[in-house]
Amino acid sequence: MPSDRIVVPLVIIIVLSACAPPVYTPPAPPEILLVQISPSLAWITTTMNTCALRYGNIGLVVDEVSHPDPDGESIIIQIGEAGIPANTSYVIGAIDLVIIVNSQNPLDAIDYDTLRSIYDGSISTWQQIGMDAGAIGLWHYPEELDMRKLTSEALDVTFLPTLPAGIAPNPDAMLALVANDPNALGYVPISIVNDSVKTLSLSGFDASKLNFPILAYSLNELTSEQKIWLGCLADEVGKQ
Repeated sequence: MPSDRIVVPLVIIIVLSACAPPVYTPPAPPEILLVQISPSLAWITTTMNTCALRYGNIGLVVDEVSHPDPDGESIIIQIGEAGIPANTSYVIGAIDLVIIVNSQNPLDAIDYDTLRSIYDGSISTWQQIGMDAGAIGLWHYPEELDMRKLTSEALDVTFLPTLPAGIAPNPDAMLALVANDPNALGYVPISIVNDSVKTLSLSGFDASKLNFPILAYSLNELTSEQKIWLGCLADEVGKQ
């Protein structure tokens, strides 16, 4: 009998142990990536978020800035090499800029000298190049934006701030503004062009000069998570 009295509590202990809830292990907190990005590249922010979600343990804090602050904590993404310390950049991709007009504009091509004359103010109406429309609705980006500076250098023309031109904060805005103005002319990355605008063939000019690298850099050594995220970003931008 004494042995029978021992068996019952042992069975109860085993059953209770089997029914105990599993121990909860909280997931590791995400690595927060601080990113400073040029407004010229606002169109890739969706891709940035896609890559962060794909690798589930990454969170992004994105700040659009025309003048990045290399604080050592942030990854800076910009167009061109200006201000990047030697041997610290990571190639994300490249953009090809194109000249655009409204989809209703009958013009299909423009020569380099005519384009320069439009941008330096010598030509201000479509009639001056044989069309029926009125004043050219010229669009620029803010003076401090990398895309404006690089385009000015590539075309070898000074975008005079005194010219009657509108200012678009970024390429997506430029695209929408040109799409809504039959007399407008602007420039955007070809990757965001849609049927609302037309691209103009540019003769007498080496179009490769309007190809610019998209670069990322940080003053600190990149972590493994940062490298994975940048690799994904480069892959996805390369598809666009």
